[in-house]
Amino acid sequence: MRDIVEDPNVGVNFAVLLIVTLARRSMLHLSATAFRAQTSPLVIEVEAESEASPKRSWFVRLIDLLR
Repeated sequence: MRDIVEDPNVGVNFAVLLIVTLARRSMLHLSATAFRAQTSPLVIEVEAESEASPKRSWFVRLIDLLR
C-alpha cells in the first residue's frame, strides 16, 4: 500500500486497506487503515449501518456496505 501511494506514476494521494471478516454467521467485522506518502499508516474507524434482511445474503449486504 505504501508503494502505491509513494509512486508518482500511480498518481494517488492516499489508499485505504479495508479488511472484512465474517465474525458470526450474519455479522461482519470491519477494520481499515489509510496510507499516505511520507506518513505513518492511520487506523480508521469504520461505521456501518445495520440492516436486517433475512432474504439477502451476507455477500449482498457486504456489497451494500461498500457502496
